[in-house]
Amino acid sequence: MFYRVCGAQEKNEGDFQMKLDGVYYPLNDSISWLTTCMKEMRQDIARIQTQRAAEATAPASIDRHNPPSITDNSQHSHLMQSQPDFHTRAEIDQLVEGIYKTLESTEERLDRRCDDIYFQMDLTMSSLNSQIEAIQREIVEIQGYIARRPEALASIDRRNNKSTDNRRRRLISW
Repeated sequence: MFYRVCGAQEKNEGDFQMKLDGVYYPLNDSISWLTTCMKEMRQDIARIQTQRAAEATAPASIDRHNPPSITDNSQHSHLMQSQPDFHTRAEIDQLVEGIYKTLESTEERLDRRCDDIYFQMDLTMSSLNSQIEAIQREIVEIQGYIARRPEALASIDRRNNKSTDNRRRRLISW
């Protein structure tokens, strides 16, 4: 029974590790994705704030995006570049709200999965503890039985009373 309990515990540890990996890796991927999204949003917000600050300090002119020099060729390259995506404050708030909702739903889903794993593992551990207690009671019972047997009282030395010291005494006494 003891080996069956140990084997069951090793199998349960493997199952637990597999379930834990099934929770950890998706959670880690989701957190990495959300962290990346948040970094990109912070960069977008910083760029928008920088641009708005520059627009507020720049003179109101149609030509403010064009370089002041006639010989500068960057005017043509500026026309070729695509305009970066700009979002209004409401759009940014909506994006942030969507990210938080996704994070919250992912967190709830992973909490449920962790609970499923934890409670199942808790039940398994309780079962193993009960089996260990039963084995310990059986061991105590067997030890008590062995102690009560009449053969257990007789010592090994009582059956074999010859000693190597007796042989030496004989040699010396002749």
